[in-house]
Amino acid sequence: MKSQKWLGAALATTVAGALALGVQGPSYTAEADQQPTDRSTHVEPEGPGKRQAIEAADRYLRTHARAVRRGGDDAIERVAATPGTKGTYYVSYERSYRGLPVYGGDVVVAVDNQGRATGATSGQEREISIATIPTLGRQAARAKAKRQVDRVRSVLRPTLEVYADGAPRLAWKTVVKGVEKRSPSITTVWTDARNGRLLLAWDKVMHGTGTGYYNGSVTFGTSGSSGSY
Repeated sequence: MKSQKWLGAALATTVAGALALGVQGPSYTAEADQQPTDRSTHVEPEGPGKRQAIEAADRYLRTHARAVRRGGDDAIERVAATPGTKGTYYVSYERSYRGLPVYGGDVVVAVDNQGRATGATSGQEREISIATIPTLGRQAARAKAKRQVDRVRSVLRPTLEVYADGAPRLAWKTVVKGVEKRSPSITTVWTDARNGRLLLAWDKVMHGTGTGYYNGSVTFGTSGSSGSY
């Protein structure tokens, strides 16, 4: 009983001392636990703001079609407006040609902190002017794509696109999942839809190395995202 009284007195003394010193322990509420706040979302960026940046970028594309090799059959759709540093923005667009997606046709317009579009970049180097009827069948494109992976597990249905890396051409895009050199593979294959030539085979799964706490150097799978892994 004496020890309990002593502990109670010691605790009371400690709490009283803490209050006297103005020390306050952490407190939590159910609402705070359920809805964590990202303080960065409450900071207004410098410069013109998102709406003005979008208007400037849209206007630039309407008046500078040649700068991005935009032809009469192109449609360009805005997909994002990303803030940069010091009030700048980068407004990105995807391109289609006669309703077909264009690989390599993406456009990014830069907007400065005064709300002025300063230029645009695109991987497409030439204006598109091609026929959109394939002479190579879908099954032939599928067979070509399957040969790009060692062991095939599944193949998605080939779809038509415009391949605009270099001279634009009609292409079949096929995604093949399987195993390549003993590792998982998700390979996207573009095949020329007129002559069957392989244009590109790109594996989304890459390999990286790292150092484990217990196991030393290890290899692990990665996947591409926005130019990084």
